[in-house]
Amino acid sequence: MGRERIILLTTVLGLIIGGMACYLLGKHFSDYTARTYVQVLPPLRVDPIASETGRPQKDIQYAYRYTMAHTIRSSRTFKELVGREAVRRTKWFRSFGEVAGEAADGAVEDLKRHLWTSAQRDSELVEIRMTCRGGEEAALIVNEVVDLIFEREDENRQDGTGMRLLEAERERVQARLSAIENDNRDLSPAQAVQRERIRKERISMLDAIDRRIEKTLQMRDQSQIKLKRVASAPVPVQARYPVWVFSCFPAGGILGFVFGLMFVSLSKRAEDKKDCSD
Repeated sequence: MGRERIILLTTVLGLIIGGMACYLLGKHFSDYTARTYVQVLPPLRVDPIASETGRPQKDIQYAYRYTMAHTIRSSRTFKELVGREAVRRTKWFRSFGEVAGEAADGAVEDLKRHLWTSAQRDSELVEIRMTCRGGEEAALIVNEVVDLIFEREDENRQDGTGMRLLEAERERVQARLSAIENDNRDLSPAQAVQRERIRKERISMLDAIDRRIEKTLQMRDQSQIKLKRVASAPVPVQARYPVWVFSCFPAGGILGFVFGLMFVSLSKRAEDKKDCSD
């Protein structure tokens, strides 16, 4: 076989081996990015301060989305996220160590680098995306983020000190009214008139408390940002190979070419020695 063919053959073999290494290493070390969206609906009541400053309604709504995106990427959210059981069972979380505290700290630092949010300017959506080695785990983490912020919003909606005070006051007034209505004692005409007057006062107090509760609920609903789940993040099918993986292909060709040159050179030396000995 000619020397040129040997060099060509080893170069081609090197390229093939380099391509296989590129594929296998890329498959093992590739990153997957999962993404989903949350719809942020602005409050029904317009912010009077923003209106007075002349800010366009579009900019006000974008500010709500930007605030939500910043909240999702807060340290509090990351710490709560790595404390969720589904996240702690992932290979991604366990890769940061066996000790729970150290693994949680490492996971939070990784989230700061690889979990991103962006508020869309021309739509009501906030994008959430996560990049890690496993496609299924990237999707799981993104979906856990969405579940977390919705659970937090539900808690905030239910946590109303003013509402609890009004409801407690209503229970006290209702208990007194029930005691009056269930009092079957024989009373004098004056006492009966007084009891009826107190009963009507309690009924009026209940009506006033109900109106205050209804107004409080209405104001809260009008001034609260509402979230709407768009869809769960699908498992990403497109991987992002590390840049260094692509160097395997040309490196394989170069090594094949060098190996071919060395083989030809050694073969030529062996032939020369054989000719000299003859």
